[in-house]
Formats: sequence, structure tokens, C-alpha cells
Amino acid sequence: TPWPGSTRPRSCSCLNRNAPPVRRPVEFPTPCAPPRTRATRRDFLWEQLRHRVSESGPNIINRARMSIIIPVRGSASAVEVFNDELPDSPADVIDLLRAELAPLHTWCEFAVAYHALGRDEQLREVLLGVVDAFDVYEMQDFYRREPTLFDTGRLYVLNLLAAAATHNFMHELRREAREVWRLKVLEYIGQADKISDSCARTWIVKSLFWIAEHHSDSHALENASYYADLSLCSNERILCNTRLAKAAILFHEQKYADALKLYMSALRSDPRAAGAGARIGIGLCAYQLGDTEKALIAIERAHALAPNSVPALVATAFLRLECASQHDGGRCDDGPLTSSVGRMLGHARELNPTYSMALNHYANHLFWQNSGEIVGHAQPGSSRILLRSDPAYMLKAGTQIEIFDAKDKKMLETQVNQVHATSDTTHGWVTRLETPYPLTTTNRGVQRILIRIAGMTEISELASRAYHCTAVPEIKAEAYFILGRNHHSKGDMKGALPYYTQACKLWPQFTLAQYRLAQVQTALSDFTVAQTSAEVALKLAPNTPELLRLVGVLRLEQKKSCSPSEVLNLAVKADEQDPYAWLALAISLERAACKRSPEQCNVVQKAADASSVALRLFREYGIGVPYQIANNNGVLHCELGNVFLSRAAFLSAMDECCATFPMHAGPHGKNSHQVVWLHALDLYTLWTDAHFDPALTVGERIRIERGDKTVCIVGIKDICTTNASSKFLQATHLSKEFCTSQSCVLQIKVYEKLSIAAGACTQNFVLHRLDSKKYQDEHISASIRVNLAQLHAAAGDLSVAKNLCVAAKHTDSNNIRSTLLLSSVALSTNERDEARHHLKTATSLIFERLAANSSNTALNRSVRSHLSDSLLFASNMWYELHEFQQARILLERVQALCSDSGPLSQVNACVSLCRLALRPVAGETALRPDRLKRAVNHARKALSQDCSCHSVPKSDYLLCSNVVHLLKTDSKFTVL
Repeated sequence: TPWPGSTRPRSCSCLNRNAPPVRRPVEFPTPCAPPRTRATRRDFLWEQLRHRVSESGPNIINRARMSIIIPVRGSASAVEVFNDELPDSPADVIDLLRAELAPLHTWCEFAVAYHALGRDEQLREVLLGVVDAFDVYEMQDFYRREPTLFDTGRLYVLNLLAAAATHNFMHELRREAREVWRLKVLEYIGQADKISDSCARTWIVKSLFWIAEHHSDSHALENASYYADLSLCSNERILCNTRLAKAAILFHEQKYADALKLYMSALRSDPRAAGAGARIGIGLCAYQLGDTEKALIAIERAHALAPNSVPALVATAFLRLECASQHDGGRCDDGPLTSSVGRMLGHARELNPTYSMALNHYANHLFWQNSGEIVGHAQPGSSRILLRSDPAYMLKAGTQIEIFDAKDKKMLETQVNQVHATSDTTHGWVTRLETPYPLTTTNRGVQRILIRIAGMTEISELASRAYHCTAVPEIKAEAYFILGRNHHSKGDMKGALPYYTQACKLWPQFTLAQYRLAQVQTALSDFTVAQTSAEVALKLAPNTPELLRLVGVLRLEQKKSCSPSEVLNLAVKADEQDPYAWLALAISLERAACKRSPEQCNVVQKAADASSVALRLFREYGIGVPYQIANNNGVLHCELGNVFLSRAAFLSAMDECCATFPMHAGPHGKNSHQVVWLHALDLYTLWTDAHFDPALTVGERIRIERGDKTVCIVGIKDICTTNASSKFLQATHLSKEFCTSQSCVLQIKVYEKLSIAAGACTQNFVLHRLDSKKYQDEHISASIRVNLAQLHAAAGDLSVAKNLCVAAKHTDSNNIRSTLLLSSVALSTNERDEARHHLKTATSLIFERLAANSSNTALNRSVRSHLSDSLLFASNMWYELHEFQQARILLERVQALCSDSGPLSQVNACVSLCRLALRPVAGETALRPDRLKRAVNHARKALSQDCSCHSVPKSDYLLCSNVVHLLKTDSKFTVL
């Protein structure tokens, strides 16, 4: 409560030792009492008061029944009036108090009693009535013998008026009206200071006034704390209220431990005066200190003491959800609890429709409640839906809902008419709809459906009302945040942006609003501004996994000088089960691996590991994996020399392509995979008693897996069938447990050596037959085929490599890499004419790509690097074909292409040109000076581009170094 002494109606005489005692026998006037002065007027007032009391009756229930004593002037008797018998209009009370020249403390007791009943306007009328009587001669004459008592009474009246005005100043929303109440507070405090500038009650009111000003004045809390400390040191009679005021100041200053001590002290000193407010303060302080259970106990006690206290209702609902979510690992799916919380927040809104905290919490509760879904069953053509769980926490009569089928296709939008329980044990609740579930041509039986809340209109109305019913910037920011989140949840990023922006302006320390603002700005491709918002949020919550991931991704997108890997490493440490953080970390490490510095020799391995973890988590969570991720994982393993893992990643990428673009079923049907065995004494032979339909063929490619891990892909060299006799089992070292179902065993010889677990004698694997159509599917990316072909070519399987390159050319006829690899395969098989043909085709494709962009600077870095690498590879192929002039032309073009950015291709081009210049011509035993000079120039240029030998093989570095060194000692050295 905002002013002292208002938490319970008690007599003001307890504050003044000279006042007449309250609890004494009273003599009530009777009709036969002797006549007195002004008897007619007073009797009329008494009768009028009794008549009003009998009409109004008791106005409050479950409140302590206390009395107020009115001394009768000119008599030793007094009248006792109970606080629950006060009339609605205080006019008769004011006339009676004036007629009896009641002491000032009696006026204050009536004012406080009206406040205890929640009638603040009547409180002001009573107090203003006594202020008007200050200058009345009879009042001054009544107190002429005790002027100190008169000053004390006037101070009490003025302080109560100032406290009431402060209360209105706190809760008034209109700017002009707030200023009017502010001036009234200053007026009453000024009048009180003229009477006494050392009154403890005045200091409390000043402290409360500065607490109300702290949203607009940065020094307000300091002033409030100053006056609260003065009051604490001066008067012990109002110590409870002073402690409450000081505790509120400490809470605003975020000194929760000190505030908790003061709240506890105030509660122990006077439990009735402290009331529910002190217990709410204890609960909020305990929550801020992390003791949620203690906070819930204190808040529930406050709710029990004051069932209609709106702050207690809101705090109880919030803490019950908080405790349930802590026990459920961050989620709260308890339907009855959610339903009870919703009822509490709805009741709080009904009790006070302008209490912004209740409106915001109720809107937030409805958002999360409506964002869920209920599973039910419906018969097409019927308006009844059968449910297994109680839907009361989401559905009620009049709720607008959307119904989706099992494939998440929207089937109906309608309204709920009724929800009731049934005697059916399987489906205990029935929901009746306004519109029947539509008929479908595919299925006319009972269908499984999903029910979702249709609109967010009520949530927006609650948040909008909360914004207009408060002057606190933080509460306004929360209302704006809820409005923005409604648009955000619908995918309306442009609609959410202004609300999030305003929320962050009103409350810059609102972490969640800053995070959502960064998300929306990222979705709108405004990465620079998004990174600023994300960095602000990260400073406010430095250990939040979502913020760390977002900041890392934005730094990755902006290509900032500071490495995003540091932030992303913190993100994966904070949440090791976040696949998106692992994927972002892998991409960051991939980019860092391109630098090839000595400090980053294991960056590729880290990138491959991060990419593998991301793929595993995506598959565990059932999230579709883009084929590009698996393809990049294969490239990383290829750079590390992990051929088997690289091949498995490329095959996985092909499977993802097939999942994205569905194909027809393969020819192998149910027998596409079978169990096989491998013995440690013969790692080239597989054994199985399974039956394959169609039969395996020599040359067919098969994939061998152990668990969920692909071991390798091999070709079949030979197949034979053998009887599983005892002599056979003894000769092959196989146990009977591996082949007991068939009398015949299939022996499969493969080209490549397989591996077995350390210490194992015999181990089982799973043989997968590869669908040949999968290699020819037109939807598979050409880059994946070329990557897989490159692996087969490196392993010597040139026929499969050639087929994959042809398939890649069929998918993308302008693919340069596939054409160059076809040239390499043709050269390896000594088909030199075909190799020249493919080289000419590849060179023309490269020049066409360059001609399409008249300026080399128009090409981005990745495309320019790709074209320069292709030209360098083609020049090496021309070199192998002894077409040195063609090789030199391409190498010079590489130098021109890379002159502005200096990628690694330029270093390799200089090294290759140096080799060409040093190549001996028939009949020469020594280099000519001009050729030697060209070789030295190319060597120097290569060394100047990369003086640390990190981008070229060591042999090339030694070649360039020796050429430059020999030029200094002997300009005509012999060509070895």
C-alpha cells in the first residue's frame, strides 16, 4: 500500500498519548436521554447516519471488524462506529464530525477506514473536509490549550492527503492529469513542511513521491533513499512502513539481498501492517536471487491472505509456471496447471482491467497456450471431435480454431460450440464444432487431426491495452514485444520490425527484444544493423547459446576481421546438441582453412569433425539435411585423405538429393541389403548365407556398413557358392553360428582390402547394393558426381569415374570440372586425342565464362578462384601432352586473372611458368640467358607471393629458391 497506516483501519489515537483511549465503555444515546445543547441537530445527524448505514449494510467480507470512537461534545459518552458500517457518501460523516468538533485523529481514522474499504475518493472528501475546518474558530479554540497536538493532527491530515495524491500520481496515465496530481503532492508536502520540517511521516511521503518519479528522473532513487533513511532513524512507531518503503527502493536498485532482509524485518515487526505487500516483496526478491521455491511459498501465502490482490494473483501464476518449467527441463506441458494459471490471470484481469502487468502476463500466457496443438480424431461429415486429454486449457466455447489433417494440410477453420467429458475410456472428451469436418475422397473413415488456435486478436488487444494503461517504460516495452511477436510468429517480418524497435528504444536492456530484433533484421537481410542488435543482446546475456550462435552467424555473414569461430566455439560448448551452431562452426573453420597458415594445420580436421557432428544431430532430430552439407563434409575428409569417410559423405549427399527430388524405386526391392561376415585372416573375402534377388554380378559396386557408419564402397571381383560343411568351416575359420540357416554359403571376393575391429576374429557387416539409376538421376548435383568421380579416379577405378563424369555432363553440360576430369581419365588410359578434345572443350567453357563478364573484377572471389584453378589444371594437362605453348598461354592468363586478388593459383602459375622456362630444348646443354632470366623472374614472383612455402609443395619452393640462388653464383649452370 502506498501510504503508512493504510493497510489496516486502526485508531489514530494510538499515535498520540494525550488522545482519549479508544477501548473504553461507551454510552450510547437513547430516545429518553435528557436534552442537550443542539440536541435536535445532533440527533438528526445520528439518525441520518444510522439510516445510511442500514441501507448500505456491510460492504466488505472477510475483513477485520474494527471500530472508530466519536466523542460526544459536552458529554462523557461516545459513539462507536464500525468500519464495515460506513455509508457510501461521507457527507453525513463530515457533518457529524464538524458538529461534534471531533478531534483530528478521529477524522483521520474515518479517512483510513474508507481507504481500507477501497474508497479512495471518500478518503479525500473526509480529509479535505477537515482541512477546511483548520481555520474555524471553534477548532482552534478546541486545541488552544494543546497547540502541539493541533500541529500533530494537521501534519497527519496533510501527510495522508499527500500520500493519497502520490498514489493517484503513480497510477495516472494522462500526462496533464499526472502533472496536476504532482503539483498537489508538492502543495501538501509544502504545507506540512511549514508546520514541521522534521516529521517522519512527511519523509515517508517524500520517499514514496521520489519512487514514483524514478522512471523520469535518474536521481529520484537517491532522493527517495535519503528520506527513507531519515525516517528510519527518527521514529520507531512507523518503522514497519518505513522499512517497506526502503525495501522497495533497494528492489528498484537491484539490491535484492538487502531488500529481502528489510521485507522480512517489516513482516516480523508488524505482520498485520505489512500485509500481503511485504510477502509479495519477499517472493520477488527470492525469485531474483534464484530461490524459486521460497518465492512461491511467500507469494502463495500473500495470495491466501488477500485472494483478490491482483499483484499476488499474477505473481502466483507466474511462479507456478516457472517452478513447473524448471522441473520439466524448460517446458511446461501440464494441462491442469496451465488451465489453473490461465484462470488466475483471467481473474486478475477481471479484478483490475487496467493493471498492465496482469494484461501482459495474460497475453503472454495465451500466446504460448495457443501456439500448441491438440491431437484428436474426427469423422468426415460430423461436427464432433474426440479427444483423449482435457482440452480446457486451450479450448472453450467460442474459441476460433483451425483443423489440419495428418499431412499438416489445413482442412477447416471454425468455432468451438461446446466441450464436455464423456464416459468413453478411450476418448474422454468431445468437442462440438460449429461446422462439420469436410468429406474427403481419399478417406471417409475416422481420421487423425490436429487442432490449433486460429487467431491472435485477443492477445493483441491485451497487449495494446497494457501499453495504454501504464507509464512505466519497461511494461510498455513488454507490450510492444508481445505485439511484435504476434507478427513474427506469422512470418510477417516487416510487421514485427517496428514493434521490436520501439520495445528496444523504451527498454534498451530488454535482452529478448534485442534478440528478436536481430532475428527479424537478419531475415530482412539487414545484416549490419542485425549484428549491432545481436552484439547488444550478447553483452546483456553473454552465455546464452542462441545469442552466441546468432552473433557467430552474423559475423560469418559479414566476414568481420574478428574470427566468428571464437563465438561459435562458445555456442557449441553452451549447447552441444545444437546442430545449427555446429554447422556454422564448420563453415567458419572451412573459411579459415583456406588461409593455410602454420598455426591452422589442424583447422581442416576441426571443420570435418564439426560438420560430422552437425550431420549426426540433424539426422537424430529428424531434420532434413541439405545435400550441400554432406557434400562439403566429403570434401573436407578428402582433403584429410579419409577416402572411405569422404566416399560415404558423397553417397549420403546423393541420398539427400534423391530425398529432395524423389526417384523411382530401385531394381533390388527388399533384398537391397543383407548381413555378411568377414574373417581377420582374409580381408578380401565376404561370406553370407543370404539370398539376393536379382543375383549379385561381377563388377557390381556394393557399400559395406558397420552399424550406422559406412566402411567403404568396393567392387565385386568374383562370386562363388560353397557348401557349409564342417571341413569348409574349419578351412575358412568361420563359426557355425554365422551360417546355420542355409546349407550353401556365398563367397564374395572384392577388389579392395577391408578392415576389421581390433582384436576381433570374425565380424558382421551389412552389404548394401547400390542402385545404378541413382548415379544417373538427373536431379543429383553435378558437383557431387564430380567429387565422387575424383575419388574413384584417385583409387584407380577409372571406368566408374568416367561414368560419373558423363552423368555430370548430362546434368550440366557446361560443368568445367567434369570436362577436365574426363580429360585426365582419358590421358590416364592413353587416349590422348580424346584428352585433347576434352581439354579444348574445357578451355572454351572457361573463356566463355570470362567473356560473359567483360571485367574480371565483376567476378566474385569464389568464381574467380574456380576459373583460375581450372586454367591451372588445364595448363598442367597441356604440359603432360607436351603442348608447352598452350600451357604457357593458359598460365599467363591465370596471372592476369589473379593480379588483383593474388590467390593461391597465381603462385602455382608462377611456379609452372618457371618450370616451363627451365625445360631443356633438344640439342641444348645450357640455358639461354633470356630463358634463365624469365625463370628467375617467375621464381622471384612466386616467392614474393608466398615466401613461407605454405601454398605450394616443398619441391616447388626449393626449385624457385635454387634458381634465385644459382643466378647469384653462376649465370650459365648446367641443366640436370
